[in-house]
Amino acid sequence: MKSNEILSIWKQNIKSKKLKKELNMLDENQIIERFSSYLEFGTAGLRGKIGIGSSFLNEYTVKLATSAVAEYVLSTKAKNPTVIVGYDTRKYSKQFAKCTSRILLNKGINVYLAKEVVPSPFVSYLVNKMSASAGIMITASHNPKEYNGYKVFDNRGCQIDTKTADFIAKIMKKMDVFDVFENKNIQKGTLRYIDDILKNKFLHDLSSVQVLKKTSDVNIIYSPLNGTGAKFVPKILKMNGYKDIKIPISQGFASSKFKTCPYPNPEELQTYNESLKLTKNYNADIIILTDPDADRLGCMVKTENDYTFVNGNQIGLLMLQYLLENKKTKNGFVVSSIVSSPMVEKMAKKYFIDCYLTLTGFKNIANKVDDVLKTNKKFIFAFEESNGYMPTTYTLDKDGISASLLLVEMVSFYKSKNKTLYDVLKLIENQTDYDFEARKYIILDGISGKNKIEEATNKLRNEKPKTLNGEKITKVVDYLSGNLETEKSNIISIETENNSKIIIRPSGTEPKLKFYSFASTQQKAEKQIDEIIQYLKLN
Repeated sequence: MKSNEILSIWKQNIKSKKLKKELNMLDENQIIERFSSYLEFGTAGLRGKIGIGSSFLNEYTVKLATSAVAEYVLSTKAKNPTVIVGYDTRKYSKQFAKCTSRILLNKGINVYLAKEVVPSPFVSYLVNKMSASAGIMITASHNPKEYNGYKVFDNRGCQIDTKTADFIAKIMKKMDVFDVFENKNIQKGTLRYIDDILKNKFLHDLSSVQVLKKTSDVNIIYSPLNGTGAKFVPKILKMNGYKDIKIPISQGFASSKFKTCPYPNPEELQTYNESLKLTKNYNADIIILTDPDADRLGCMVKTENDYTFVNGNQIGLLMLQYLLENKKTKNGFVVSSIVSSPMVEKMAKKYFIDCYLTLTGFKNIANKVDDVLKTNKKFIFAFEESNGYMPTTYTLDKDGISASLLLVEMVSFYKSKNKTLYDVLKLIENQTDYDFEARKYIILDGISGKNKIEEATNKLRNEKPKTLNGEKITKVVDYLSGNLETEKSNIISIETENNSKIIIRPSGTEPKLKFYSFASTQQKAEKQIDEIIQYLKLN
């Protein structure tokens, strides 16, 4: 169906005069962007720009998704079907959560609804704690303010797998977006609210992440980036003895505008600007940021006269080494992703523990953790390079709250030894087998951007380069080929004769083409990315 045909259907069915006026004001490019397709339901649920349109996130697409999720929940034949519903600080998140709850209740499904904004890991935790059938979190995680999203957890609190996502997507395709009604007067299910007792239990359970507990005082700057971490991270730190916390005023409250952090992602250096202002009058040992739904964590660490940004891989390696050295777990295992640092495997081998690598995304990582736990091996840690960390199994998802406590404990421990995290990081990097990394992404927005991403990945598949950075290419792995043990994924990995590697993949949640490079020197890692971008004619 063409864009104008879909637009015509929406104009006929939408009753709101305000929305009809908005539709009539769209130009040709906007019509194509908003109505070229229907918003696709993937393993992260839905994510898209907020606004009217079949490919945007709005009340109609949320209702459609919820109706399909309800059918999925009922298909499991659970005796007392229950869904946890949470939401973050983004525009319309609360409205979408209430709309979601009403449709579930109409279908005879019980709902635990958050009274106020909550982090994604809390919803994951509650699904498991309350033996719920599923969890729904209204969030666009770290995307810009123009976005919102709809994340779905299974009955373990893990992001739904591809099979479940496909099942829900097929149900959605059979439904008409305008045939989904919510009736406020029909409530077959029971509505309950998530109370403070559950929040306190959550923070108490996550406190088990500690290995040695507090060994010295730590001065902390923390920013929730106007997100849900504001009432959770400071509280868990104070519960465990870390009371000296400063929060940037401009980012310490819930807001959908993200005025001082238009791209609220702790991977991005500019999100630290407001926190760095506080360092002029406050000698912090560490700066910690969590994204709006508090499932990702980033940091800057104190150096001799300044603060240094530590990227997602580096944080993960610091955490992993700390846990391996101090937990001394026998028969243990760690899980990471194929685009994360190769040092994970090397560290695991050094400490005689098992290491499992998965495709990108915590739905893959957490599912692997759950599978390995059934073999009676002991969980140590899981992470991915995009600032996602899972130090406990109370959540089967990445969790910036427990990760914040672990990170502060590490600062406390090394401070008692007269070391900073930066000192420890340099010791790791000075190892002879260290893999230096470089990462880059290119934003390719809209329909034209989507086409460019497809053209670039197809070129790598069909016209494989022979050399990279002057080294002969010895291995090309295409994860879309179907010849691997993993499920198909649009990822291409290239390796050279000297064990350098570069991985190229489109983001699953943002209009980006991502590049991950590993080599024996920083310069080589960066040059590999530049060379591939030039080869793809994207510069």
